[in-house]
Amino acid sequence: RRLSKSSSPVLCCLDVPTIHETANCDFSPDDRFLIVGCSQYSSADNNNNNAGSLKLFSMEKKNDATIERNAIVVIPMDVGVVQVRWHSKLNQILVARSDASIFV
Repeated sequence: RRLSKSSSPVLCCLDVPTIHETANCDFSPDDRFLIVGCSQYSSADNNNNNAGSLKLFSMEKKNDATIERNAIVVIPMDVGVVQVRWHSKLNQILVARSDASIFV
């Protein structure tokens, strides 16, 4: 199916809250995973803290076209995630956070 003729989303990631308009996501080098940065926990995480988090999704498509959440990695120090990059050659995840720090 071509993306340009799609009238609905091909895949959906749920519970990825962010307050930053430049927030993004990135694929693993082998395209098996999608990593998303969040600026706070979602209600589905059962945590009322406002810490940032990284969410790692498996790209195996289910019947309802929703990506299944594989794991959650929490970013420490109660700051939100603004940008994420998964470096293809180093196979490392770089995270720019809302307190102007970088986490590898």
